[in-house]
Amino acid sequence: MPRSRWAILVAGAAAVLLGHGRAGATVGLAEWQIDTPGGHRITHGDAWMAEHGDCLLRRGDERPLVSHLVRWRYYPGLVLGRTTTDSFLLDERTEALARFPDERAALAALRRRPPAARAPLSDWMTADDGWTEAWFPLLVWPRCRQPATLDARTKVTCDRFLSPKGLALARVTTWGRACAALPPHGGAGGAPGAPAADQIAAWCALVTSSGTP
Repeated sequence: MPRSRWAILVAGAAAVLLGHGRAGATVGLAEWQIDTPGGHRITHGDAWMAEHGDCLLRRGDERPLVSHLVRWRYYPGLVLGRTTTDSFLLDERTEALARFPDERAALAALRRRPPAARAPLSDWMTADDGWTEAWFPLLVWPRCRQPATLDARTKVTCDRFLSPKGLALARVTTWGRACAALPPHGGAGGAPGAPAADQIAAWCALVTSSGTP
């Protein structure tokens, strides 16, 4: 079974505190897991990578439902995506999965849904976005808080994640769910006062509030 998000975060936090960046990723830091608005999980991890690549997992038993993801986008109750071989439309409530030969056909199926289901909740996302979402509070947000040092690409990322739309998406995806499940003390498995635990606690306070960064 894949490691829990908190186990991965603890491993990654140790790497961060030792000064590693993404290019020098440790086993924990290279992996990521994110949650969709409907509670499915998308993962890039050792347990599945060799056979399934980046994959979307079933709820409950967390077996791969869609393998070899290339990109995906969230809609109310739906995930639209493309793999290395086809495209798909997942109904998150029923877990009904429709496969299509290409993205154009998947989009045509989406357009047959009620208007309320056709308004995107997110931009198109790729593995880079998954990594950024999973590690945002530890590896990206600290840089966002020093705007004078940002390169153009990181500034775009910070602006997107910290916008009202970005925070609204965070509340219903990975960090909204993770923060709701946090123990009252100790953050992501660390003692209060530990830098990584404090950083995650501060991010959770922002994600779960209606305030601005």
